[in-house]
Parts: sequence; structure tokens; C-alpha cells
Amino acid sequence: MYLKQFDVSTAFIHDELNETVYMQQPERYSDESSKVCELLRNLYGLKQAPQCWNRKIETFLTQQGFKVSSADPCVYIRIKDDKKLLLAVYVDDGLLAAADTKDLECFINQLEAEVEVTVKEASYFLVIEIDSMKV
Repeated sequence: MYLKQFDVSTAFIHDELNETVYMQQPERYSDESSKVCELLRNLYGLKQAPQCWNRKIETFLTQQGFKVSSADPCVYIRIKDDKKLLLAVYVDDGLLAAADTKDLECFINQLEAEVEVTVKEASYFLVIEIDSMKV
């Protein structure tokens, strides 16, 4: 089994908002008027940001042939040409597991084309230490 982990660099600002959101001008950029800014994209700290990111990653994974596991809504499974790819997602972190390295690398390339990610060998996921010698 081959494992990789990834972190999406700017997960919460990749998607457009589905509603109109206004904010006050930032203090350092204020022109001393009472004008407000209309946000066109997500911003860290918005209540809507996690929901927009979740919608974006779920849409992407569905397009790549993944199905949500019945055991856990954060686990996705793809079976393609008898090759299984497992993906656990927690907010903007992911853990990938596959028996075929080519399938794993192909998906990573597709993910990198969609969002900015940092991919590395799996060593820690959330608070779990992964010893690749025992996998």
C-alpha cells in the first residue's frame, strides 16, 4: 500500500460565494468614507468559507469518480480498472492510499491542476503518526 498526504494551501479562498457578502473597509485601507466592500470570493474567517470549500472538493472528487464511503462522509473511494484509491479528507488535509503508484500519482497530478497543494510522504495525519515501514 502506498501512502501520500497533502495539504491544500489556500482551501478557503478557492471558491466563489453563492451569496452576496459585504464587509467594512480594512482599517489600513480605509478612505475615511462609510463605503463597504462586496466580496467576490471566499475569505478566511467567513462563516461560508468551510461550506464553499467542502462543496468545491466534493464536486472535484465526484468528477474524478470518487464515491463517499457509507462508513464516514470524510472518506472517499474510487475503483477504476480494478484499482482502488482511498482518500480521507479533514478540512484541507488529505491522506491518500493506493496499491498502484501510477494511479496515486495520476490523481495527485489532477489534484494539483485543480488546487494548490503540498504533497509529501505520509508521516502524520491529524494526530496519527504513520510508520511507512509497517504499512
